Amino acid sequence: MGSINSTFDVRQRPFDSELPNTSRQVLIGLWYVSLIYSLLLIAYSLFVTPQMLDSGFPGWVPECPVHASGGHCLACGLTHSIAAIGHGEISAGIANNILGMPIYLIAATNLLYGASVFLLLLFKKIFPGR
Repeated sequence: MGSINSTFDVRQRPFDSELPNTSRQVLIGLWYVSLIYSLLLIAYSLFVTPQMLDSGFPGWVPECPVHASGGHCLACGLTHSIAAIGHGEISAGIANNILGMPIYLIAATNLLYGASVFLLLLFKKIFPGR
C-alpha cells in the first residue's frame, strides 16, 4: 500500500498539462468552422434576394422533404428569412421565420469578432513589441 500512495499524488490530476491545450485546439477549430459558416451565410444573404428564391434560384437547393409532405419544421422559411434580412427587409425576414434574425445576428457578430482578431494579429505582426 505504501508504494501506491508514493507514486500517485491525489492533488495532481492526470493529463493536467495536456487537457487544456487539447481543449483549446478543439475550440479554436470549432470557431474557425463557425467563422467560415458565418462568412458563407452573410455572403449568401447579400447575394441572393427573396425574389430570386421565389423564382426557383438557385436550382441546386433541394426541396425540403418536410415541406413537400405538407408539414412545417423549425427551419421552414429560414432561407427566405436570411435572404430578406440580408437585403434590409427585417419585417419580411421575421415573418418568414423568427429564428432568422438571431441566426443572422450571431453570424454577423462572429464575423466581426473574427475580423477584429485577424486585424489584431496582423497589427502585432507588423508592429512587434507593442
